[in-house]
Amino acid sequence: MAKPIRVKIILERRQAGDSMHAIASTYRIAKQSVFDVCKVADSLQLTYDKVKDKPEHEVYKLLFPGKQAANVIYELAEYEYVQKELAKPGVTLRLLHEEYLCHCKAKFINCGEDYMRAQFNRN
Repeated sequence: MAKPIRVKIILERRQAGDSMHAIASTYRIAKQSVFDVCKVADSLQLTYDKVKDKPEHEVYKLLFPGKQAANVIYELAEYEYVQKELAKPGVTLRLLHEEYLCHCKAKFINCGEDYMRAQFNRN
């Protein structure tokens, strides 16, 4: 999952007179992201002074109302149960993952997210 763009720092540094290239390299933000934020902020006549008291996610929504900073909530597996079940003979992570998927589908029916098998095994 991509990290959300830190729009407030871009607006703050731009207002301070830093170039887009300097902002991108100093804060390790993609040049295209810096350019997009500056372009939209200019079209909306939005400056750092107007948004400095707002939380980051609200400023992001002002600039990019169609995009959401992705915050996907995953259904957590019950790892105490997983550990207990793994101690039993014949039980594998693959079987437990399939059981977890069935639980997620029964609980959410097309909404929410579940861990893929590699993520499930890692966590």
